[in-house]
Amino acid sequence: MSWWIGIMIVLIVIGAIVGIVLGVIIAKRNAGSNGSRSSSKSTSKGDLNKDSSEIKKLMNNPGLHKVFPGMDYTPLDAQYPACLSKPVNQNEVTKDVAVISQMTNRIRLYGTDCNQTEMVLHAIDRLDLKNDMKIWMGVWLDKNETTNARGLKHMYEILDKYKPEPFAGVIVGNEVLFRKDLTELELGQVLAEVKRNLTSKNIDLPVATSDLGDDWTAQLASQVDIVMSNVHPFFSGSTADKAAGWTWNFWQTHDVSLTAATPAGPKHIISEVGWPSGGGSACGLEDCTGKVNGSVAGIDEMNQFMEGWVCESMVNKTEYFWYALPSLILLLICKPSAIPPQVLSSSHHSSSLLSISSMHLHSTPTLLCNSIPLPLSLFSSSLLLFFPPSFLPLISPFYFRIPVTNST
Repeated sequence: MSWWIGIMIVLIVIGAIVGIVLGVIIAKRNAGSNGSRSSSKSTSKGDLNKDSSEIKKLMNNPGLHKVFPGMDYTPLDAQYPACLSKPVNQNEVTKDVAVISQMTNRIRLYGTDCNQTEMVLHAIDRLDLKNDMKIWMGVWLDKNETTNARGLKHMYEILDKYKPEPFAGVIVGNEVLFRKDLTELELGQVLAEVKRNLTSKNIDLPVATSDLGDDWTAQLASQVDIVMSNVHPFFSGSTADKAAGWTWNFWQTHDVSLTAATPAGPKHIISEVGWPSGGGSACGLEDCTGKVNGSVAGIDEMNQFMEGWVCESMVNKTEYFWYALPSLILLLICKPSAIPPQVLSSSHHSSSLLSISSMHLHSTPTLLCNSIPLPLSLFSSSLLLFFPPSFLPLISPFYFRIPVTNST
């Protein structure tokens, strides 16, 4: 009997010890959880604006200049229906816009899903940029009628609420013909209906669609106010040193030429142009036979293309939206000393995107686009990498997310 009593006493002691240990662990866990929630609340950023410390750190960056006529942009997580469970973060959009605003006054969006248009408008308002920045509102079209109806309905609702003033125009569809989601006739019918509806609402905004440069026809060009062509020299097989010239020549011969006989016809803008910092090579219609032939993706090659494109297009006033093909893109910013004073002092950067010059890209071959260091600045969920100076003298990589499609 005494033996059993001894065992019971030991078990009771062990149980007490285990209970005490578990109690301490649970208490600490609860305290930590409460502390985290309290800390989260106490450090909440609220709705960021131009006076927020995070925004002030991003603005007035001496390494950024407004050298881009426009930039393509899609907020992180702005894909339907994924955003229903993981909503877009307004503060991240505001930080994105704070940085983008130092490089351009025009933002192109690809769709209306997930309230991305409203969020960019809110960011512009919070940053007090309403007098400077304009949005090209995008409406995503594909072969799904529900997707198309949702996007168009949302576009009209946005215009009714915000009025046309914040917008430079609307872009209905992107690469719809290339993907064969709609026929040219079907796309033309959508564009005509949008024009009629905007007219009935007394909204005077240019209506455009964007597609690959070689998918445009004279008939489609006659149905828009702006011919927006996606021209990516990388896929042509051009080497980086010839890519700027190839882009200009392709655009002129495949797109601008469509309306040459009608001077009062639609304007032309390159709606996507860029160069990948990584991902292999491309040889146009031919198969690449070696590691280094045709278009080669790389940082040096991107740098070379930008030297031949960005600064000269400023002088020529070639209108385009810069597009990020890879997950990393270098923004090679021109030094003010490398840009003629008349360009820096002109209204080119704040003027409408509709101003197109017929001047050739290489009409000023002496202009060199020098690079400068970009100070470290974090915005949104962006990834910034810095390479050793010996590897990338005078430049820093800067990340822009790839514009993505909105699935149904």
